[in-house]
Amino acid sequence: MSQPVLFLSHGGGPSYYLSSTEMPILKGLDEDSEAAQFLRDLTKSQRIKRPDCLLVVSAHWEESVCTVHSGSQHSLLYDYQGFPPRTYKIEWPVSGAPGIAQKVKKCLTDAGIICKEETQRGLDHGVFVPLKLVYPEADIPGEISILVI
Repeated sequence: MSQPVLFLSHGGGPSYYLSSTEMPILKGLDEDSEAAQFLRDLTKSQRIKRPDCLLVVSAHWEESVCTVHSGSQHSLLYDYQGFPPRTYKIEWPVSGAPGIAQKVKKCLTDAGIICKEETQRGLDHGVFVPLKLVYPEADIPGEISILVI
C-alpha cells in the first residue's frame, strides 16, 4: 500500500500550542490558526489512511552522512527558546520502530547511500510540534522511525 509524502510546517517553535493573545507575533501560526486546524484535520480532509509507521526526514538534524534513528524510545528535544515554561513540558510519547529503521537503512545502503544509525537522539520540534496535532494520541501502529539526511 502506498502512502502520501507530505511536507509539514512546524510553525514557529511551539507556536501551535500558544495563543496569539499571549504572543501576538505568532498570530496566524498560533493554536487557533488555520494552519493548526489544518494539521488537526489533515488525515480526514486529505483522506489519509492510518499508516503502519511514519518515516520522517527532519531538517533540524544534520549529520555528515545519512543517519537513521533505530531506537525503540524517543525523548523530545525542546530546541527552541524564549517561550513560556509550559511549552517545554509538551509530551508526545511515540515509540520507535527499530525493525522498520533497519529496513530503511538497508534500502539506503542497497542504493549506494552511506548510512549509519543511532539510538539516542530525541525528536526535535520540527517533528513533534506538527505531528502531535496530526496524531495526538501518539499511538500509530508500528510507531515511528526517523531518517535524517
